[in-house]
Amino acid sequence: MIEPGALKSLARRSNRHGLVQLAGHVATLSATGALIFFSIGSAWLVPALFAHGIVLVFLFAPLHETIHRTAFRSRWLNEVVAALCGFLLLLPPGWFRAFHFAHHRFTQD
Repeated sequence: MIEPGALKSLARRSNRHGLVQLAGHVATLSATGALIFFSIGSAWLVPALFAHGIVLVFLFAPLHETIHRTAFRSRWLNEVVAALCGFLLLLPPGWFRAFHFAHHRFTQD
């Protein structure tokens, strides 16, 4: 069990920490995108596409946190990153927020 004080410090929102995590995700997307580019015409294309697909699917994590507005301290950063992730995932953040918050209202059903 995590002590309440420790949990509070772990849950503190930070623009810097959120941007560092986002930069890591963007760097990984860039790396797998480069793998796709350099593997065109070779047997490595399918594994590169698979790896890139996995990294793209993991954009759901920042989308989820930004619709809760917990990824960043700044509300506008949460909104901008939600819009970008939602665009790439073809999942509009406004719709997902309404859908997801309905899920939170009825989690015991």
